[in-house]
Amino acid sequence: MKTIIDLPVRVTLSGRVCRIRPTVKRVLAALDALEDDGLLYADRARLFVWLVYRFPRPRATEEAVNAALDLLREEPPYRRMEGPETLSLDQDAALIVAAFRQLYGIDLPGEAGRLDWRVFQALLSGITDGTRIGEIMGIRGQKLPRRTPYNGEQIRELQKLKAVYALKKRHGETFEDGLKHMAMVLASLAEDKTDDKPGDRPRPDHAGMADEADGAH
Repeated sequence: MKTIIDLPVRVTLSGRVCRIRPTVKRVLAALDALEDDGLLYADRARLFVWLVYRFPRPRATEEAVNAALDLLREEPPYRRMEGPETLSLDQDAALIVAAFRQLYGIDLPGEAGRLDWRVFQALLSGITDGTRIGEIMGIRGQKLPRRTPYNGEQIRELQKLKAVYALKKRHGETFEDGLKHMAMVLASLAEDKTDDKPGDRPRPDHAGMADEADGAH
């Protein structure tokens, strides 16, 4: 049984073992690229593979994308919880950074180039009421009590707090927009060291599905 101690970083694609780089910084950027409707799917897949896989990388196929997503368990825990959504990577980005420092002593902008995405998700799901964002999440998720002759003021106060801290989704805003904003919040972090070769950058292929064979080296 896999544990948090030995999170897998290898996938097998057509008999070939490939390794991923599941850091928060890279996964945020890769998921954002994958949802960019302004690019052809071939280009989105190429960017995703370039960001997530180590050199030598596999071809940017749907199989490679899905294998990495499966390994990353790409569905944050708070999205699987029952009830209303209580956290936004977009709106709450700064408070998430503060909570990581308070609870775990982690400087998230400084560690995003090293922290595993799956560890980030686990820590995110462990945010407690002892933090500001934990308190706000509690308010968002709290149900209004049944009205009685004695709790009118309590209900009005809770309604006010819910209005103040409500998730303010703009028209057409998606979860992927939250990923993009979270990535922007962490954009000031120092460049992480990679094993890329000089000039090894993905290039958009507007002519179709052709892909660089960088895995053939």
